[in-house]
Amino acid sequence: MRWSRARVLEALEDRTGAARDVVALNAGAALYVAGVAGSLGEGIAVARKVLASGAARAKLDTFAETTRRLAAG
Repeated sequence: MRWSRARVLEALEDRTGAARDVVALNAGAALYVAGVAGSLGEGIAVARKVLASGAARAKLDTFAETTRRLAAG
């Protein structure tokens, strides 16, 4: 599990490597299929911008904090 967590954080922290590339490709494909991007390439470009901006990591941090708060009751 630590290995998987490390790969996710690599991608969301926009560190160069396969994890980031896979996340950008998958997110780009989802954006294209959803009609948000006009092409796969455009979707990947948008995904890369989101990763580079730190917005994806911030969203994960917000999700984790909300989950902890709800679990605490």
